[in-house]
Amino acid sequence: MLKINNLTVKYGNIQPLNGCSFSCEMGNIYGLIGLNGSGKTSLLNSIYGFVQKNSGEIIFNNSTLSRNEIAFLETQNYYYSNITGEEYLSLFPKNNQALVQEYLGYFQLPLHQIIDGYSTGMKKKLAIIGFLHFDKPIMILDEPFNGLDMEANFYLEKMIVSLKAANKIIIITSHILGTLFPICDEIMWLHYGKIEKTFPKEEFPSIKSTLFEP
Repeated sequence: MLKINNLTVKYGNIQPLNGCSFSCEMGNIYGLIGLNGSGKTSLLNSIYGFVQKNSGEIIFNNSTLSRNEIAFLETQNYYYSNITGEEYLSLFPKNNQALVQEYLGYFQLPLHQIIDGYSTGMKKKLAIIGFLHFDKPIMILDEPFNGLDMEANFYLEKMIVSLKAANKIIIITSHILGTLFPICDEIMWLHYGKIEKTFPKEEFPSIKSTLFEP
């Protein structure tokens, strides 16, 4: 189990997280939603260790969480100039090779070509394949559906469900609720630096009215 207890993060006078708490069980998919500025990026970066928390604790299986237990697919991914897709993937550990090969088949990327010539969607697919090389108990995906076409979105959903079946904790952010409804077990609403409410699957139809109607 992953537990976030009273997490607070400050940047000068800005406090994006203010006593944020929630827990995640193994083998479940969690959506994370919130308006711009609600603290989603700060929360993910705190879990992964990109930013230092000011207070609170992040516990995994009764110990302080280590970055070695997380795989993180960021919204924007960095690529070295003038290398091919094949060279990029060679930089990753050689885990999950059966799953990697399966999704290389689905995505049909031109791995022999220089990445600078890839479209936005092709770059996102390449980043997803790189992410798949990690075999970690906690898998975090920040806006993974951005830039993908309908076919790639279908295969990404399939991939996320397969990770759930492997007993991972999966946390996904998205600005499009419709991408989360089919795959998530729970959706957490981050509001003013705290988890305001966690919606189980049977309450997904009420999310829009809860968030947007007075």
